[in-house]
Amino acid sequence: MSEADPNPAVDTVAAKFEIKVTDDRVRVFFSCDAEALGCPNLYDQVLERLKLLRIVYKPNKGVFDAVSAKARTMEHPSITNLPLVSAAAAVPPTDGCIEWSRNYFDTHYRVDPKTGEIDFKNRVGDPTASQGELLVKVTRPKPGTPGMDVYGSSLPVRAPINANLSTGKGVQWDEEAGGFRAACSGRVSLHDNQLQVDPVLRISGDVGGATGNIHHIGPVLIEGDVEAGFVVEATGDVEVHGMIYGATVKCGGNLAIAGGVNANNQGLLDVQGDLHAKFFLNATVRSHGNVIVQKEIYRCHVETGGAVLIPKGRIVGGEVVATRGITVWEAGSVSDSITILNLRADASVVAELQKIKATMEDAQEQVQALRRTLRDFQKQAALLGPAGKKKMDDADKEVRRLEDWMVGQVRRSQTITRQIEGDQVAVIQVIERVHPGVWFKIHHGDFRTEVEMLGPIFARLNRTKGVVTLGGEDELPAVDEGAAPSAAA
Repeated sequence: MSEADPNPAVDTVAAKFEIKVTDDRVRVFFSCDAEALGCPNLYDQVLERLKLLRIVYKPNKGVFDAVSAKARTMEHPSITNLPLVSAAAAVPPTDGCIEWSRNYFDTHYRVDPKTGEIDFKNRVGDPTASQGELLVKVTRPKPGTPGMDVYGSSLPVRAPINANLSTGKGVQWDEEAGGFRAACSGRVSLHDNQLQVDPVLRISGDVGGATGNIHHIGPVLIEGDVEAGFVVEATGDVEVHGMIYGATVKCGGNLAIAGGVNANNQGLLDVQGDLHAKFFLNATVRSHGNVIVQKEIYRCHVETGGAVLIPKGRIVGGEVVATRGITVWEAGSVSDSITILNLRADASVVAELQKIKATMEDAQEQVQALRRTLRDFQKQAALLGPAGKKKMDDADKEVRRLEDWMVGQVRRSQTITRQIEGDQVAVIQVIERVHPGVWFKIHHGDFRTEVEMLGPIFARLNRTKGVVTLGGEDELPAVDEGAAPSAAA
C-alpha cells in the first residue's frame, strides 16, 4: 500500500448492480443491493457501465450520491429502479379527424318490417341542411416531434394522418367553430371524400313536354311523373313522387320512385346508389347499390352490384341479377314459364381489379427501367454536372413515388379480392313459394325447378361441387362449403 493509493483494495471492488434500458430506449433505471451501496466508487462504476453500453448521457452525480446516501440509512439498504438518465422522448403526431354534427348520409327509407311497406316520406338520415348550419367539425393534423434515445440515435415519428375531407360548392370554413358550414340551403352529399351542399332542382309537376329533358348537377325532386321518352340526368339523388313511364333516368346518387315504373320495354334506370320503388313492369334497371321493391318485379331485366330485396312481393319473368343476395316472397308464376334469379360477381368490381393488375404491370416495368437508369447515373456520379445530378435525383424520386403508389394498389386489390370472395357466400331466399320454371343461377352453377316448392327456400352455391343446392334455413352451413376460389378464377 502506497501513500498515493491508501486503500486500493476498496477501489477495485466490483459492485453488483443492474442497469435497465426501457423498451422505448428513452430512460435508464438503476437498481442495486446493500453490498453495492457500500462501494465508495459506485458512481464511477456506473459511468463505466454506461460507457460500455454506449449510453451517451451521464447521470447527475449530486442526485445519485444523495439517493445512495439516503438508501444506506434504510433498514434494508437498496435502490430499485432509480431513474438514472432520460433522453428526449418523441412526441407522436395528432391525426386529423372529422365529427359530423348529425346523420346526413344514411339515405335508406324506413321499411315496415311487418308489411314491407316503404315509407317514402321518412328516411333514416336527413340530407337536407339549412344555410349556416354547422355540418362537420374538423381536427387538423399536427406533426409530431422527433426524439433522441439514450444511445444518441434519433427517434423518428410518422407523418400525421390527414382528415381526408375536401370541400366543393355550397360549403365554407368557420375558423371559430373549427368546421364547415353550409353556405346555402340544400342537399348534403359526400362523394370521394368531397363534401358539398347542392341546391335541389324541384320540378313542381311532370317531366314531359313542358319541361323537356332534365340535366342537373345536384339532386332533383320531381313532384309528378316522368313521361315516356324523356331523360332525367342528375349527379345527386333523384326523387319521383309519381310514376316513370318508359323514360331514361340516370343519377349519381339514390333513386326513389314512389309510384313505381311502367316502362313498356323502353328507357333505362341507371343508378349509382340504392333504388327504391313500389314496382317495376317491363323495365331495364342497373344499380350499384341495393334494389328495394315493395310489390313486384314483372318481366324486367334488373342488374345490381348490391342485393335485391322484395320480402313482401314477387319476381315474375325476366332476369334479376344481383351480387349480394336476392330475397323475395314469391318467385315465378303459373303463366310465366321462365324466371331467372342470378347471383354473380359485380362486373364493375371485377373490371376494376383487372385494371389494377394491368396498371401494376406497367408500373413495375417503369420502375425496372428507372432503376437501370439510376445504376448508369451512379456509375458516373463523380463526373455528373448539375443537370445530370438533377436527372438522377428526379429518377430516384419517381421510383419512390411509383413504389408508394404500387403499395396502395396492392392494398386496394386485396380489398377488392376479399369483397369478391365475401360476395360469393350470398344466397337467394324465397320466403313463400317457388313456381316451376324458376332458374337459380349462382356464379358457375345453376338449378331449374320442375315442381312447385313451398318456402322458405334458400339457394346457395356448393363451391366444392360447383352446383346450386336448395334447402331450408336450418340447412344453411355455419361456414361456406368449399374453399373460396381466387378472384382470378
